[in-house]
Amino acid sequence: MQPMRPMVPMMNVPPRPPKPKLPTYLKSILVFKTLGCVVVLFLSFGAIAVLNAKVDPNALGDEGRQAMHSLAQILMLLVGSQFLQLVGIVGTWGMKRWGAYVLGFFAMLDIVLSLRAGTTTTITISLVTTLVAAFGIAVRWKDFE
Repeated sequence: MQPMRPMVPMMNVPPRPPKPKLPTYLKSILVFKTLGCVVVLFLSFGAIAVLNAKVDPNALGDEGRQAMHSLAQILMLLVGSQFLQLVGIVGTWGMKRWGAYVLGFFAMLDIVLSLRAGTTTTITISLVTTLVAAFGIAVRWKDFE
């Protein structure tokens, strides 16, 4: 038989601080931003569908076709920006700083693209939801990882 080993006292390991949770007001703001992204997605897809259905490319001259192609490209970039903002919202919901950075960058890109496309409805929606989300995130910035 082996002799018993002496008891080694366990070191007092301080407990980890609890992970900060997303406050209710910030959840509401992110839901508001998500709804804004979804509305702009539907408006963009609707604008693309209307352009495709109502505009006859043969009736337009070269300049008209070029303008329609440019507008369609901007609208598709706007759609991509909205999807990437949704990714940023998911990251922000998880209290990750990368999510806030992604959300902020693509929200600003979204506003620029909306200005370029000249769609006042999407400019208004994007600007209001971005400002509200930025304020809500800035208040709790120290809690983000």
